[in-house]
Amino acid sequence: MLESGTHEGKWSSIPDSPGCWTLDLTEFPDLIKEQSKGQSRKKLISRLPINERLDQFTSLTEAIRGCLEANAPKSMNVGEMLEWFYPEGIASEKKQRAREAIKDVIIKKCGLPNCWKRVAIGRYALNPSHSKKRK
Repeated sequence: MLESGTHEGKWSSIPDSPGCWTLDLTEFPDLIKEQSKGQSRKKLISRLPINERLDQFTSLTEAIRGCLEANAPKSMNVGEMLEWFYPEGIASEKKQRAREAIKDVIIKKCGLPNCWKRVAIGRYALNPSHSKKRK
């Protein structure tokens, strides 16, 4: 039975794994997640309401780095970054979602090369060796 499915292209054996098989997920369209158009950029910034300042960046990581560069050598917390991204303010129903998105990226990228470091509880600044002022 497995061989007939292999000939029909429904599944295939896994090399170097005797007795293991993999399915072709196109046979199960309900299981395949549709990728949205422009997913890479949209996914990273989609949780934040768009404005002119955020439009300058291709990702939230780049936007946070830009914020910290613009305010260097000062350290910033998530609330201050949110104010920098939205100088005219942000609707309260969107504010918590935006705060969570920024916090998620801040925590995940903290200490990585070309990113930032935690200088105190809840406060972040660029790694001095990676600080470059934007022109």
